[in-house]
Amino acid sequence: MAKLYLHIGLHKTASSSFQLSCAGNHKTLQKQNIFYPLFHCPGTSHNKINNHSIPLFSLYTTRAEVYPINVHWGIDDIAAINQAYTQQLQQALECDEDLLLSGEDIASLDADELSNCLNDLSSSGRELVVFACVRSPYAFHCSQIQQQVKDGVAMNPEGLCPQRHRIRKLKQVFGESLHWIPFSEACRHPQGPVGHFLEFCGVDTSTLSIHNSNQGRSAELVRIQNLLNHQQPRILEDVLNPQHIRLRPFQGSRFLLQPKELNEVSDHLNTENTAIEELLGPGFGDTERPTSRISFGNTFPALSYSLTALIGLLMQHHRQPIRTHLALHDVHNFLLNDCDEAHLRQALVHERDELIQPILEYKSTTSDAFPDALIPLAQQFIKRLYS
Repeated sequence: MAKLYLHIGLHKTASSSFQLSCAGNHKTLQKQNIFYPLFHCPGTSHNKINNHSIPLFSLYTTRAEVYPINVHWGIDDIAAINQAYTQQLQQALECDEDLLLSGEDIASLDADELSNCLNDLSSSGRELVVFACVRSPYAFHCSQIQQQVKDGVAMNPEGLCPQRHRIRKLKQVFGESLHWIPFSEACRHPQGPVGHFLEFCGVDTSTLSIHNSNQGRSAELVRIQNLLNHQQPRILEDVLNPQHIRLRPFQGSRFLLQPKELNEVSDHLNTENTAIEELLGPGFGDTERPTSRISFGNTFPALSYSLTALIGLLMQHHRQPIRTHLALHDVHNFLLNDCDEAHLRQALVHERDELIQPILEYKSTTSDAFPDALIPLAQQFIKRLYS
């Protein structure tokens, strides 16, 4: 009997890297009798969808119209898109090889929706092999905050979904047939989590090219973007917000909670830790919870970080022309080469904490919270940007 390997995440466990690797090694996998399908979304430019969350979640959720991917892609005719996805899924289920599907959003479906998905996949006549990978609570919490900010939402630890509820739901729907993998164990594979997942599916990984995607964002990027998201979130009233400014990625420090932030969520993490170990057994809980007292490292000067944050806030008030992205590298190069030297000297008088603190106190920060000496520099940069 042909198999259907169903990878359902969980979130923040190298799912994107796994999907990218499977798509990139599509032909090699087929030679090993595993078919990894690529979907397409009619009427859009998305014709090689390697994350099966997108078609499967859209198909089985009862609120496909507010699924963030459908919103972001501007999908108006949900019924037509889902009909196309149904046809593509059916074609995949009819292939001769073992079938591999991967989608971390599948685990976000509610129990009834998940049961409907499971029933449809089970009716294909294939042997269903379902597996999920789980981060320890603290590692998941830090990673989820980074994703929250990347998605254009301000940090909201209370709004993060506890894994224990999702795990309990998945155990209810799938029972003991669901294979659980600790993320820490998967990371010990010579080819990382992707290699571990592929070997679980019976793949010889020696001839495969492993791709890495979605590397954790730097602490500095997360903190500045969080401030901008708090003022102008990416999605407002279920539509894309044209005033939202997204920072282009840049290197920096590893994102960790500050000690006071960890203290605020310690009770939650302890509850999560106990529940997950009771549900899944030892090896799935925290072994450490490292923090960072310094959220901004020395990859760039403090003035570059602070001015980038201020410029982003001011840009979010510009109506025309609309700019959607801002690069810290451009701001840094502006300070090195193009800015008014008198204004720069005035800005350099300020201590590091004066420059960084407004970013960390994002809930109360407006452009007025930054040192006055930064205003003319920000105005000069923006004038050049919009000229």
